[in-house]
Amino acid sequence: MSSQMLTPSKLNVAVMQMTSVDNVETNWHQFEQIANDLYKNHTHVDIICLPENALYLRLKENEKIKGLTKEHPLFQRFANFAQEKKTAIHIGASPIEIDGKLYNSSVFFKSTGEFQFSYQKIHLFDIQLTDQKPFRESDVFTHGDKPSIFSIGEWRFGESICYDIRFSELYSYYAKNNVDVI
Repeated sequence: MSSQMLTPSKLNVAVMQMTSVDNVETNWHQFEQIANDLYKNHTHVDIICLPENALYLRLKENEKIKGLTKEHPLFQRFANFAQEKKTAIHIGASPIEIDGKLYNSSVFFKSTGEFQFSYQKIHLFDIQLTDQKPFRESDVFTHGDKPSIFSIGEWRFGESICYDIRFSELYSYYAKNNVDVI
């Protein structure tokens, strides 16, 4: 066995920029338009990566965030798109309700249309600056409790969301588990 690391095969990635709002339908239509334009110009994409808050971006402070559940029709639309185009889709940082608790969660759709709420943000952003009101993500969301790795072909992806980047133990875990992409 060689000590050299093997280089995975080529991976075609589309990274989507969006201007999300506080309306799930509007955000879906924005995705659909950008993704359909993408497929006019490319024959195949292995994974489409959407940004944090792609499904819902709270615009009014103190407005209650309604969590999306697996039954929400939006997820079936994404699943159908993934299956039709034979592409995986990764959506970062979405308000997801799991077992009655609200999480800041990623959603991963396989190219078969199967999907899962793949990663729940471990390190929530709670901060108190001098002479300012506190910002406490934990007032709204529940902490996740484990890293998440998914694969596309030979490529292994480790998931994280925003403030997680400040905590090296998560990335040490991914390095020890031979993750290719964060």
